[in-house]
Amino acid sequence: MRRFYLVAILLASVGCERIEPDEAQSPLRPSEEIPALMKVHARVDETRTSLGGPRGTEVRWSAGDAIALWGEDSPACRRYAIDDRFAGGTSADFTGEAFESAVYYACYPYRPDAVAEGAGVTTLPAVQPFGGSGTFAAGISPMTARSTRADDLRFTSVCGVVRLQLTGTATIRSIRLTALDGAPLAGRMRFEWTAAGGWTIRSVDAGHPSILLDCGAGGAALSGGDPVVFCLVVPPGSYRGWRFTITDTEGGQMVRETSQAEVVLAANHIKTYNPIAYAATEPAPVALDASATANCYVVARAGRYEFDATTMGNGAVTPPDAAYTAGSTCGKADGIVPEALRPVTAKLLWQTAPNLIGEVSLGEEGRIRFTTADPFVEGNAVVAACDADGAILWSWHLWLTSADLEGALHRYALPYEGLGAAAVMDRNLGALAAAWQGSDNVSSYGMFYQWGRKDPFVPFRSSQERMAVYDAAGAELADDTAASAAFDAAPGWHLADGERLGAAATMEAAVRYPMNFITEIPESTGASYPNWYYVAAGDRLKDDLWGCTDALSDVGAKSIYDPCPPGYRVSHRFVWTAFAPTADAPFSQWYKQGTNVSANDGLVFTVEGQEIYYPAAGMLFGTTGAARFTKNGWYVWSASPYAPDSPKAGAFVLETIQKKLLGSAARSCGAQVRCMKE
Repeated sequence: MRRFYLVAILLASVGCERIEPDEAQSPLRPSEEIPALMKVHARVDETRTSLGGPRGTEVRWSAGDAIALWGEDSPACRRYAIDDRFAGGTSADFTGEAFESAVYYACYPYRPDAVAEGAGVTTLPAVQPFGGSGTFAAGISPMTARSTRADDLRFTSVCGVVRLQLTGTATIRSIRLTALDGAPLAGRMRFEWTAAGGWTIRSVDAGHPSILLDCGAGGAALSGGDPVVFCLVVPPGSYRGWRFTITDTEGGQMVRETSQAEVVLAANHIKTYNPIAYAATEPAPVALDASATANCYVVARAGRYEFDATTMGNGAVTPPDAAYTAGSTCGKADGIVPEALRPVTAKLLWQTAPNLIGEVSLGEEGRIRFTTADPFVEGNAVVAACDADGAILWSWHLWLTSADLEGALHRYALPYEGLGAAAVMDRNLGALAAAWQGSDNVSSYGMFYQWGRKDPFVPFRSSQERMAVYDAAGAELADDTAASAAFDAAPGWHLADGERLGAAATMEAAVRYPMNFITEIPESTGASYPNWYYVAAGDRLKDDLWGCTDALSDVGAKSIYDPCPPGYRVSHRFVWTAFAPTADAPFSQWYKQGTNVSANDGLVFTVEGQEIYYPAAGMLFGTTGAARFTKNGWYVWSASPYAPDSPKAGAFVLETIQKKLLGSAARSCGAQVRCMKE
């Protein structure tokens, strides 16, 4: 959708958000009938005193736009696509599946989960792209409509806009807006119609306490003359003032707060602040989440860093797969919906060297800040965000390595039609080396993960010796090898006995206790399937924890539990078909024993002229948490279930029992991860 300022303000335009491929309707199956179609007519009905007219923006439809439509008598969400002949106008025809209702409801932009419990649902993103001076970006500001006629849908904005005007000579990289009273500014929002009050919108979860206006790597240049106008879309409400944290492209930062007088921002209205002269007052910490949020961040050099602690992983919704659920007796894909986090404190859980990480703190805008050792020391660490009682809400892996991970990617074609080429890291997630390191090879092993969990476990130097980790004071943490019937929040590694935990072993518990390895819950406890989390009788395994649902054809997408850094994801099962074309191949014809690799320390593969090393890091046995096959083989997880109706997950395996490269493992096992580009 395009918004045009009138000549008195600025001529600027941005297109409405186009529907990405994963948001589009699934192709029809042969057994399905083609539904009858219906045409609806929609127009934008903004007022001259708010977003439209000479002081605001006119809102126009664009090619590729889509709206969600449902009815009072038919709450199912339907996607209606624009007739592109109407692009550029304030009125347009849209076409979708036909249905009848006494009252029609619609929202823009379209999203597949736009209806929940009869009301509309949308998400205000915590990161908004800069749409140009004096306007906001496409698809950011939601609009709604209600009508008794499908040919007369009148859309109006349900949010407001805060406008900040800046002068100066710097180039602005980003602007963070925080409500001084901690009110939620982003997250999942519910909007509904009442006859008395019209449209209302409110947060349905804890919400994010700040939003970031991202001006991109090139930034937005201030001219020194007329101010550049930055627009941030926020939910309507009563606020007690704002904090603007403004960062420039040179790493400088300025913080300005308004008075704490009440600010009432109505839906469909703009609050404009007088121009501010920008001048950096302090260096800005490096934002690790500048490109995206994730459960792991790569830190490449000494310095001050920060990242968002209000978002679960990458914040993505993993949609349910109804067809998969109906067709499987074992796995299921109910979908995963993240919730906004509201931490009160932050702390360091562990680090692989004393003083690797300096002071860890939590800002009022919900961002964790920390410093590294200077001079820089490579290693791994985990920091956590906690509630007022100190309980862990979420935790993040910090991978401190100066390696050029992007430049060292291995790229090779996959022997399946439509999959193209893979781009895979040259080392396991958390590894500090991509080649054999001699007798002390543990730095090439990388972290261990139970399938579907986001939190790392450090590798073992041998079958008896786990790599040491330390607390914030530099004291070595304990390694408790005795399985307990309860989760343990004390610092150190713990074994949680799945058999005695039973139904208490859940994904939520795994998130809260990231240093607890949960041993396999046997079927003798009444569980439907053996796993590290309890599968109740009659229930089925969750196959989509890492984003894949189908072992045979689905490559999936990154989920909130994916342990890889921004831009990467857990590899799907097809990545290793370039090494071994079939699961029954005992060894690939492309592997060789590296001349500088001990017979017990891994293998080197030659694929398309690239030498790719997989270290013999072994695995953690799912029933005991003990290390097995260290220096004799490896298990590397894929994001994919192993096979239809199997309680195992697919893995790239070399060990003395299986003797094959494309294999599987019980999901309770601990194995390595090698990340691929998304």
